Parts: sequence; structure tokens; C-alpha cells
Amino acid sequence: SLRGKTVVLHFWSRDCAPCVRELTESLPAFDELVRGRSDVALVLVGTERREDVAALIPPGFTSPLLFDPERAIVNGRYGTHLFPETWVIDRDGVIRARFDHTLEWASPVFVQYVTSLH
Repeated sequence: SLRGKTVVLHFWSRDCAPCVRELTESLPAFDELVRGRSDVALVLVGTERREDVAALIPPGFTSPLLFDPERAIVNGRYGTHLFPETWVIDRDGVIRARFDHTLEWASPVFVQYVTSLH
């Protein structure tokens, strides 16, 4: 359903301290940046149940938050075992980048890279 958009797919876990810091400190700025854009989407996939991490989700966060507590999709389909991990997928569904570490989400370089893929 997101074909035609650049998708930033971010995998995280509550057991990963850097993931929690990103979610609470730096991801909200990127969420706000993409909120008004029709060409970029941020999608987060957590490895817990929503009710177990509800308190971590920043107020006003609008990007989709998906949950895979059995890790069937996270491990099985995407092969992700270490967190955080972020994939940048272009509008045609081609994976353009994969980052196996925390990101500077508000960095002009990262923002320019993501928005240049449309």
C-alpha cells in the first residue's frame, strides 16, 4: 500500500537501549518531518506487544507502529536479529540502504538522502 513512496522501515526492540532512546528522543522529529509529506513514509516495527511498549510511544507520534512479538516477520522475512535496524526502500520497492545502528534522524544528510529517492 506504500508503493510510490520512499519508505523508511525501522526495526526496534524495547530491550535495546539505543532503540528506546531513538524512539523517545530523535524519531519524533523525523516523524514530524514526514507527517506532511506524501512521498515519504516512516514505519516502525517493534518486537513486543503494543501494550508492553505503549508508555514509550511519544505523544503525537503519527507514523505507523507495527508489532511482531513472535518475530515471525522481523526474523523470518527480513532476517533482522540485531536492533536497531533501518531499511530505506524506494518508491518502486527496491531496498536502497540498510543501517545496522542508530541514526541521526534529523541530520540534513539523512533527510536529504531519503527525500531524494522520489
